[in-house]
This record gives sequence, C-alpha cells and structure tokens, in this order.
Amino acid sequence: MTYIDNADFLRLPSREARLLIADRIKQLRINSGLSQDDIAQHLNISQSTYSRMERGILSPDCAQIRVISGLYGASILWLLGMPNFVVNAAKH
Repeated sequence: MTYIDNADFLRLPSREARLLIADRIKQLRINSGLSQDDIAQHLNISQSTYSRMERGILSPDCAQIRVISGLYGASILWLLGMPNFVVNAAKH
C-alpha cells in the first residue's frame, strides 16, 4: 500500500500556473473595461484580495473561477491555463 501525504492534496498551484491564471483574469477584466473593485464585488471579496489574484499571489477558488467564467463568458479550462486548442477540442 502506498502512503500519500495529505499535503499532496492541499498543494497550491505552481507559481507558473498561478501567474498564468492571474494574467488571464487580468486580461479579461481590462478588455471588459471593468475595475478590480467591480469584479471583487461580484466575487464578494475585497478589492485588495482580488488584486492579489491578478498578481498571482492568491489563486481563485472553484466558486470564484465559475463566477469569473460566467462574467466574461470564458471557458473554465482556459481560465485554468489550458491552451486554446485543448479548450476548443473539448467543445467538440
């Protein structure tokens, strides 16, 4: 039997993944003309917490990803860092 440490399940996304997610949510917000405070209100968090998400310090949780996806009509897979060709393949 293989022992799996509980810490493996709680591991945060890698720095690269956090930065990619951060870049994508920032791009979407800027392209939509919304402020950080506007998005923070939709997520029921403070503007400073949302700012940390856009800088890659924090990662949005599952519920926040769903809200962001719905706000912009963006694919959850794309928001989570999948390349466009994978996201488009998943649609078919």
